[in-house]
Amino acid sequence: TQVATCWIPGNFLAEGTFSIDVALWGFRTPPTGVIEENGVISISVHDPLEGGSVRGRSTNAYPGVLRPMLKWEATA
Repeated sequence: TQVATCWIPGNFLAEGTFSIDVALWGFRTPPTGVIEENGVISISVHDPLEGGSVRGRSTNAYPGVLRPMLKWEATA
């Protein structure tokens, strides 16, 4: 069994519902054993508009696209 863990900092994602797709393949030419599954995991992010909220008191949506380098750990 292999496990991969990704740490996502608090207040990092925009509010909304997101689905995560998974793709696995071998490192050969051409790639072998390709597996692709869409919507394997779904998460919902809610900003409560209190405390350390990024939005402060604004109720407007904050659209945007990110490409961060996140901390990953994989074990076999």
